[in-house]
Amino acid sequence: MSLPPALALRGRDAELAAVTAALAGMGQGHGQVLIAEASPGMGKTALLAAACATAERAGARVLAAEAFESRQSVPFAPLLAALSAPEPPVIDPAKAKEFEGAADTQYWMLQDLQSALEVAAARSPLAIALDDLQWADNATLGALGSLVPAVAGLPVLWLLAVRTGHRRRTVTETLARLEQDGGVRLRMTGLPPPAVGAVITDVLGGAADDALVALADRAQGHPFLLVELLRGLRDEGRLRAVGGRAGVVGDGLPRRLTASMADRLAALSADAEQLVRVAAALPPRFSAAQLAAVLRLPPSSLLAPLDETFEADLLTEAGQQLKFRHDLLRQAVLETMPRSLRRALQRDAVAVLLRAGAAPGEVARQLAESAEPGDRAAAATLREAARTIAGSDAVTAAGLSSRALDLLPPGDADRGPLTAETVTLLHRARRSAEAVALADRALTGVLPPLQEAEVRLSLAGMMTRPTLSRAEENRRALALPGLPLVLRGRHLAWLAYNLAVGGEPDAATPAATDALREAEETVDVETRVMAGAALACVEGTRGAYTRASNRIEELRRLALGHERELFAAVLAFHRAYVVAALGRLDEARGMVVAGVVSARQERDALVLTAWTQFGGLVRLAAGELSDARAEAVWAVPKNDQPQADTFAGVARMVACCHVGAHAGDAALLREGRATARRVGADSSPAVRRLAARLLASTATGPGAADEAVRLLGDDPLAPGTPLVACDYGYQPRMARIARAAGAVGLGERAAAVTESVERQNPGVPLFGGLAAQTRGIVAGDTALLVDACQVLWETQRPLVAASAAEDAGAALAERQYGSAAVEHLQRAFDLYTTLGAGADARRVARLLRRQGVDRRVSVERPESGWTSLTASELQVVRLIATGATNRNAAEQLYMSPHTVSSHLRSSFAKLGISSRMQLAALVRDAEA
Repeated sequence: MSLPPALALRGRDAELAAVTAALAGMGQGHGQVLIAEASPGMGKTALLAAACATAERAGARVLAAEAFESRQSVPFAPLLAALSAPEPPVIDPAKAKEFEGAADTQYWMLQDLQSALEVAAARSPLAIALDDLQWADNATLGALGSLVPAVAGLPVLWLLAVRTGHRRRTVTETLARLEQDGGVRLRMTGLPPPAVGAVITDVLGGAADDALVALADRAQGHPFLLVELLRGLRDEGRLRAVGGRAGVVGDGLPRRLTASMADRLAALSADAEQLVRVAAALPPRFSAAQLAAVLRLPPSSLLAPLDETFEADLLTEAGQQLKFRHDLLRQAVLETMPRSLRRALQRDAVAVLLRAGAAPGEVARQLAESAEPGDRAAAATLREAARTIAGSDAVTAAGLSSRALDLLPPGDADRGPLTAETVTLLHRARRSAEAVALADRALTGVLPPLQEAEVRLSLAGMMTRPTLSRAEENRRALALPGLPLVLRGRHLAWLAYNLAVGGEPDAATPAATDALREAEETVDVETRVMAGAALACVEGTRGAYTRASNRIEELRRLALGHERELFAAVLAFHRAYVVAALGRLDEARGMVVAGVVSARQERDALVLTAWTQFGGLVRLAAGELSDARAEAVWAVPKNDQPQADTFAGVARMVACCHVGAHAGDAALLREGRATARRVGADSSPAVRRLAARLLASTATGPGAADEAVRLLGDDPLAPGTPLVACDYGYQPRMARIARAAGAVGLGERAAAVTESVERQNPGVPLFGGLAAQTRGIVAGDTALLVDACQVLWETQRPLVAASAAEDAGAALAERQYGSAAVEHLQRAFDLYTTLGAGADARRVARLLRRQGVDRRVSVERPESGWTSLTASELQVVRLIATGATNRNAAEQLYMSPHTVSSHLRSSFAKLGISSRMQLAALVRDAEA
């Protein structure tokens, strides 16, 4: 018995730990029994082999054999095979032969076996491994029941492996008796994701991409099916290398799996084979009544064939329902049939189940695979299924809705509304390019006004599009004749929202007011919520964050419990933004985690990305520069960079400019400034103002202050909107620019805005401190700057606190308060250094040198090697090193897969490696 030479045992650490513990107990002279129980192919034989190897290394003598179904009539067959085969044998083979078939001598046989074991165990510990115990003859089972307790005081380890499922009563009784006597049952289930990743690496020699991982997941951690799948794909040349990872070509199963399934089906009776084929056409889980209905048979006639499928380990029970033991088995059965027959079976099964009262979602998968173009009934069912699951699985819903649209004939009256629904779902599934293309195709045709307005409403809610484009869709729809009041109200509400987030509060307010007036008559929740969200945005742009927060809470109560919990993501995002603006970053961080978890549960990739990017901006506000860069800057692939006038584009631009400026990362700062310079007249006012502020606050060199004043022009310096995700610490920066350039008007605007925000949000330390700091800079008031430093030092905004200490220190130095100046500058320097804000620390160091204090920015973290990794990078590499995929790591760390990729790229560069196998070796060495 041995492991396959190319593969190691993966994911069985708990079972091997039990073996080690049993060997330790055996070392104390005590017998031990381990029973590995698993379905076929789950790796129990491999576990026995590994356990035997471990026992042999521990000094035990290993005796191994297996039982065969064909030898159940031979008494003691596996036991004698184990004890008489090795050299020297535990029992003389010739003597054992004398007892075969002699029922009246079996008692003496047991005595001889016990004596032989006692003699052998006295010489050295024994490990006796018996595989496939479900086929063992009754004499062997009886012998185990007697021998195991009889030699319990000797160093004998019994390693027994048995299949789950239907078994003879004598097998069940023997195992129960052994367990009662102290035996440990090891129930082997599917491999965990890290172990699956390790198996993939073992078979293919490297990691897999997400598509191949998704296909491998269908084996549900079943080792045999997984290895057969991978080897089959490899043998058929269906693997390709992309970026150092293996990808799969095509979506069918390899021939070796379907051929194996054909052989298994051929071994069944005709009734059982028909039952399995029909079951494959049903949903993944089905009831016996549904199976009988599709077979047009009474349930009683399924008893024998169902038992046969259980015995063959094809079907199993799932609570009150039935299912295939593994999804790959189901697909393999389908692929053994001609495609036309498969589609016919699936369509027939869908029709029967729908007539029996099944919900659309239960049969959607089968219907999508089997329906033909023009099947309006199928399209209606798929559309209903998409609506039902849209709130929990946008990706699947988008696929079902798209399939429903494909089935409808041209000119069908339902194409317009279904197009609008599909556009929205595609957008939520991060397939925005497809969504826009679909909408454009529909709008180039001739649609009735109602249908055109529905399509344009979908486009107006696509957050990956620029706000000006979204608002234009609302305006075009509102110009159409004969719109129903509900649809008109929704367009007004979305127009108000798009104008508000785009930085046009004066235009947004009347649109929101009109929308709410419409909502009074229609009582439409969508209109009321989106119009209210628009007004909350307007309040935010005027600095009334407390009032905006209260409004959002009211809107959340309004939407709660409504159909599909309308706009929960929109309101949750606005709530987190306002909380962050109020300086409660810990609370905002918790909301980000909740948002990420919810988006992942609902499989909403768009919302997941938005939360990840917003989380990066929260980290930026908290001074976590390295993580802010990873989450906000690399949250989308480089080949899919967003437009600047979208939240994704803005988040990237803000992170590049701020992280680059604080950390002294020239390349990152250049990227952020280049993006800001590309912002043009076709962008929203909010983004244009933000770009100008970023360029002004990061300008350097001769004439930088004057250039900054020119860029700012007559900017009122009002707070930003959720679209621009503004760092409120910009107001003191504007005041410094004004003072350097002698621009009195600019400085007064900055101070007036901070004081207005403070008045509208009483009791918020952050705003009080910023108002004092800004006014102190403008007025040259050292006392105000010192007061601001003390207030801001207690907030959750460390970069803002450090800047206040720097301002206070610089002002004190100008007035010759040397010791006080040094104290404040030292505080600023230390905090900047801790945060990794190297450029800021070097600037303060220059001020300190003028005071006679020599402080230098030391590199606390080296540029390469294990110790160069950040905390987040360490978390990622440790998970990846255990075999986790990017998706697995993202789920455990509340990140997006793209953020994980960013951390991996950075880690690989720092460690000087290029593969996950190298990473795993490094982690083992570093943490040994």
